[in-house]
Amino acid sequence: MSKNVFAWKILTMEDQDQLELAERDLTHPELVAKFKDFVSEFVRYSPREIIVALDELDKMDRAEDALAFVNGVKDLLHIQGVHFLVSVSEDALHSFSLRGVPVRDAFDSTFDAIIPVERFTIDESRNLLKCRVVAFPDSLSLFCHALSGGVPRDLIRAARESVSMRRDGDAPVPVDMIVWTVIRRRTISICEALVAKMRQGELEFSRLWLHSLTAISTAQDSTALVASLEHTSQQVREALPVSGDDLLASNVAAYFMCVSTLCAYFSKPRTNGEWEQEEETGSA
Repeated sequence: MSKNVFAWKILTMEDQDQLELAERDLTHPELVAKFKDFVSEFVRYSPREIIVALDELDKMDRAEDALAFVNGVKDLLHIQGVHFLVSVSEDALHSFSLRGVPVRDAFDSTFDAIIPVERFTIDESRNLLKCRVVAFPDSLSLFCHALSGGVPRDLIRAARESVSMRRDGDAPVPVDMIVWTVIRRRTISICEALVAKMRQGELEFSRLWLHSLTAISTAQDSTALVASLEHTSQQVREALPVSGDDLLASNVAAYFMCVSTLCAYFSKPRTNGEWEQEEETGSA
């Protein structure tokens, strides 16, 4: 800023020149260049390699955004000493494909290797839980494995729910009671979410979800819970041809039927020997 002042006895004159600098966001090529300079400098002075982990790609709502992200990552690859690890669920890839966006093709052409992560087997689930929880019952390991579908994250969540019940109680809690409580809590949470969407006008079957919430909440034992879940699932399947193909309602109906089967099976009292025999023979 420069300023010139002219002063007389009566009159003062002043002129002022101003220069304002506005900050400009870096463009994508400039950001890429800065990142490459940074990691190249790091690799030059460090013997360690850099691994950049990118997660939650499947949380993007629009498939086009995911495709743009994958294509944008290409500019960051091929830096010596730097490796990128990107994770995305199979469900997200299938969902993107159904919307006509070839995200899988973008993955195939962008990354050197695509490694599928398989679901846990029952033995892997049991070993993981035994490493995390002392004396975790085998019957609960079987239940948590079935409820999670072998997904490690969901397996740990199911185990935590089971352990919290035993920790909060003064006396040991039977397995059938833990199974009933865990499934009841989860299905109540789903119904409450559906009722909330219903109130916002985003969901059909308004009376059905309200009745289901009441029936599940008041179920006093496993038999009543199984009956209410199966009844809800049947009602949704009967209503779908009339109300149209509601994917959310269809998925909830299938989930309720699945967990009702788990509840009926794992709520039957068994000894440790009976659990081992059924696991070996595959009989129920």
